[in-house]
Amino acid sequence: EKGNEWAQASQLFRMMAYGEVVSSIITFNAAISACEKSAKWQSALEVFGVMPQRKVERNRISFDATISACDKGGRWEKALQLFSMMAQRELESDTITYGAVISACKKGDQWEKVLRLFREMVLNAVELDSIACSAVISACERGSKWENALQVLSLMAEFIVEIDTVTFSSAISACEKCNQWERAIMLFSTMAHARAESSTVTFSAAISACEKGAKWEMALHLFSMMAQDTVEPNTVTFGAIISACEMRGEWKKALQLFSDMQQRDVESNTITFNAAVSACEKSGEWESALHLLGVMAQSRVEFDTITFNAALSACAKAGEWKQALQLFNRMSETKVDSNETTFNAAINSVEHCGDWEKASHLLSLMASAIWLRLSVCLLAF
Repeated sequence: EKGNEWAQASQLFRMMAYGEVVSSIITFNAAISACEKSAKWQSALEVFGVMPQRKVERNRISFDATISACDKGGRWEKALQLFSMMAQRELESDTITYGAVISACKKGDQWEKVLRLFREMVLNAVELDSIACSAVISACERGSKWENALQVLSLMAEFIVEIDTVTFSSAISACEKCNQWERAIMLFSTMAHARAESSTVTFSAAISACEKGAKWEMALHLFSMMAQDTVEPNTVTFGAIISACEMRGEWKKALQLFSDMQQRDVESNTITFNAAVSACEKSGEWESALHLLGVMAQSRVEFDTITFNAALSACAKAGEWKQALQLFNRMSETKVDSNETTFNAAINSVEHCGDWEKASHLLSLMASAIWLRLSVCLLAF
C-alpha cells in the first residue's frame, strides 16, 4: 500500500514537472500527502519546497501533511520549524497540526517542548483529540512528569476525549517511574469505568508500581487478575512480580514465579535472574543460586554486580568459601564492577576457612578499589 502511494506521488510530481498536469494547491497537497503516507519525508519536503517556485501558495493542509511526514521520519526539529513558519504566515494551526508536531517532539524525547505546545493548544482553544493527548502523556512518562500526565488525563475527561489503553498505560508508567504507586493503582482501577481494555503493558506498569511500593500482596493480586482476563505476562511483568516477592522476603513465591516463567517459555533477563538469585541467597539455597548463574551463562544473559553479590552472599552464608572465592575471581575475569558488598561477602566467606592471608589480600584489594573510585571522582570533578 505504501509502495502504491509513493508510485502515485512520483508519477504526479513528474507530470507536474513536465506540465502534463496543472500545478495547483490540490495537486501539490495530494503529492505531499502521498509522500507522507509512504513515509518519504525527504520527498514531502522537496515537493513542499517547489511550491513557491511554481507560485502556488501553501495552505494549512500543505503544512499539516509535511509536518506529519517529518513526524514519521523522526525529524522533530524540521517539524517545529514548519510549525513556526505557519505562525509567521498567520496560518491557523488545527488539531492535526498540533497532533503531528507534538508527536514528532515526543519521538525526539523533547518533553518540555511537548508540554509547551500542549499548553499553547489548550490556550488557543484548539479541539483536543486522543492522538495529541496520548502523545503528551507518553512524553510525560519519558520525562518522569507524572503530575503533568494526570493533568492531561483530567483535561481529556473534562472535554470527553476517549482515553484508550495506550494512554492509560503511559500515565500508569509515569506514576510508577516516580514511585507514585497509589496513584498508579488508582489509575489502573479506573480503566474499567472508562471501558479501556487492560493489556500486558498496563498490568506490568501497575505491578511494577506495587513492587516499588513494597506491596507484594497487591502485586500478586494483579498477577492473578491477568490470568482471569487472559492477558499474557511478559519479561517485564515477571521481573516486577518476582522482585516484589523477593524484596519482601517471600523467596519461595519468588522462586515459584521464576519457575512458572521458565515453563511458559517467557524470555528471562538480568533483572529476573537477579531477583531469583537474590531469593536463593535469602533462603540459603546456594546451590540453586549457582545453578541459576549457569543457566544465565547458557542463555547468554549478562551478569552484573547484583548477580554476583547475591550468589557470593549465598555461598558465604552457607560456609562455601571455595565457591565464593571462585565467584569473586570470575567477577574480575568478566570485568564486572565490584563494590563494598562484594568484598564484605568475600571476606565473610574466608572467615569460615580461617585463612587470614586471603582475608588480608581481599582487604587490600578492597582498599585499592575504593581509592581508584575516589581518584576517578576527583578527576571528573
